[in-house]
Amino acid sequence: MPWTDTLTEHIGAGASGSNVFAAWLAAAPSEPVAVKVLEDHPTACALPRFLREADITCSLGPHPNLVRGLESGERDGHRYLAMTLLRGQTVGAG
Repeated sequence: MPWTDTLTEHIGAGASGSNVFAAWLAAAPSEPVAVKVLEDHPTACALPRFLREADITCSLGPHPNLVRGLESGERDGHRYLAMTLLRGQTVGAG
């Protein structure tokens, strides 16, 4: 995968065919971020859903109960969403 130079750890996978990685971004070099990457060949409904999630996440202002969207776009043909990295349990594990 062309992200291997910046993605440092596979954190998990989403139901919509996305994978989440820990990474370092040039725009936020002081702390790692989470990068959600959409699969290579998303389903017809996965791409619009992913793009909507990216737009909404990046447009919301800072809030203590929300993950902050940092940037979204396409790199080497892969759609991505970079956001605040939170460590801990999943909602299902709690």
